Amino acid sequence: MTKTIRPLLFALIVLLLTSLACNTIMGGGGIEPIATEPAIDATDDSGGGGDIEPTQEPPLDSPTKPPIGGGGGGGVDTEFPMPDDAHTITNVGGNLNFQTSLPLKDVPDYYRNAFPDYTERTLLTAITDAAISMVFDGHPSGNAVVVQAVDLGGSTNINIRLEAIP
Repeated sequence: MTKTIRPLLFALIVLLLTSLACNTIMGGGGIEPIATEPAIDATDDSGGGGDIEPTQEPPLDSPTKPPIGGGGGGGVDTEFPMPDDAHTITNVGGNLNFQTSLPLKDVPDYYRNAFPDYTERTLLTAITDAAISMVFDGHPSGNAVVVQAVDLGGSTNINIRLEAIP
């Protein structure tokens, strides 16, 4: 009996850890609270809890710097260049993420051309068939520009951000 339970238990633990890792990578894990109406006071003769005013979240900060290079992005205000067909674009806190039909193998040349005055840290460049990571120095802030890309099988996901890398 022990010989059959251990592999099953091991498989369940691996499945649980894999699920948690995927959830973390995909940005999940947070539980959104469900909005509820206030409780109605039984002694209140008005027949209800009154009007509930919706709460509004403050708007996200948008970049104020002009774009560094050309590129698409459908009018998204960012300082980083994007291919003309960029879509599913998010730009939160200076962390730009988007998808494009640009093949993964073409991403290094695209960003080397997009940052002609920057210096690539070739020691930190990693290029495989499935993912790319590149670091460029030369941004006016003094931070490095980090470009990472992943092949999604039919499209490429690209993430660009500024990072203090010693």
